[in-house]
Amino acid sequence: MVDTTCFIIGPMGDANLGRDARLKRLARDIIKPLLEEEDWHLKVKTPFDIDGAGLIMDNVIAAIDHADLIIADLTGNNPNVFYELALCHALGLPTIVVYEEIDRKPIAFDVRAFSYNPIEIDDPDKSIATLRRAVKQVKRDIDEWRTPSNPVTVFYRTPITNISPAAGVAQGMFQNFVEPTGTMLSDLHPSTNEHLYELIIDGQPIAPTIEARRSIQIHVVIPSELRFVLQAQVDTVGRELSTAEIPRPRRPLTMKARMDEQGIWQLYDIPTAMNVLEKSIDRRANQINVQKNSTEWKQLEDQEIIRFHIALKQWIDEHPSDKFRERVNIIEFDVKGRDPKMQWLYEIWGL
Repeated sequence: MVDTTCFIIGPMGDANLGRDARLKRLARDIIKPLLEEEDWHLKVKTPFDIDGAGLIMDNVIAAIDHADLIIADLTGNNPNVFYELALCHALGLPTIVVYEEIDRKPIAFDVRAFSYNPIEIDDPDKSIATLRRAVKQVKRDIDEWRTPSNPVTVFYRTPITNISPAAGVAQGMFQNFVEPTGTMLSDLHPSTNEHLYELIIDGQPIAPTIEARRSIQIHVVIPSELRFVLQAQVDTVGRELSTAEIPRPRRPLTMKARMDEQGIWQLYDIPTAMNVLEKSIDRRANQINVQKNSTEWKQLEDQEIIRFHIALKQWIDEHPSDKFRERVNIIEFDVKGRDPKMQWLYEIWGL
């Protein structure tokens, strides 16, 4: 059974006090009793409870990432704790901020504008009474699947992890198309030393020998404007190129093909899945009052395309097979540029 956890971040400079260290007292005397009172069965942990080797920051980030609830003690305005709090906000984790004014040192102004809860570590009962309402509200928000409210989610209206779908789209394309295509182009039968899968272009098997197929690549064309990944634009390309197919059980892999200057067939795909990125751009643009077709909107578009490109390239680069990596090529197609190797595509699109 996986533990559901409440992770407490905060100052750790008093580690020499052992069980009387501030975060341990906060966990033991305030948070645990309060969660038990609310019948909220979370395992309460602090950085002092983290096991395992490695960098402490790596372990803290892992604990934050796995937590179901975060208690952030900003007492003392410790920079490390603010760093960790920013991560919690970016991830959209349910977070309760607490603070104790010591030596008349107020909480930092940029957090003061958002909800935080004053506590007194030496008065657990008073602190529990202060935090009770916040805990009830956060528990209710979790039960009702509400997005936690913090400076990041208020601005973007969602956690940062949800702002851009580019990485997920790239992963889906890699797993469902790029990886099987690149693999099937080079996979050999273990006993006959022949290709396991045929490559068929316009209904005819081609490149039956290993040598003949060695120079064939799958080229993923990423246009610099998302309007060129719309189905209508991709269909225009499809009508001008040949149709390639790699038969496999259940559903064949299909793509487009054309001969290069050396008379070698090359395979092409323009990822229509990228068109969903436009919706995320519109959402961000509306939030910051950016008009479509403006320079600012184009900057957001460029960011999404770059994110897709980087994510797809990372999946390709991390593949363990050298043969696979040699088979797959990403083409960055600048619709306002003039790459001589892609002149055929400029002509098809009338650019």
